[in-house]
Amino acid sequence: MPRESAISLDHLQTVSQSKVGSLLMTLPPEKMAAVERALLFALGIRIDQ
Repeated sequence: MPRESAISLDHLQTVSQSKVGSLLMTLPPEKMAAVERALLFALGIRIDQ
């Protein structure tokens, strides 16, 4: 059952997949695009279009 959730990209940290476990959820394409933009911003990556 879908429920409200949040993603924070202010403090990025890598973790092994074994610590995360199975798939938690999927995001619709428009939400995934927003996450991608936020991640690029957080990493200081600028893509000129």
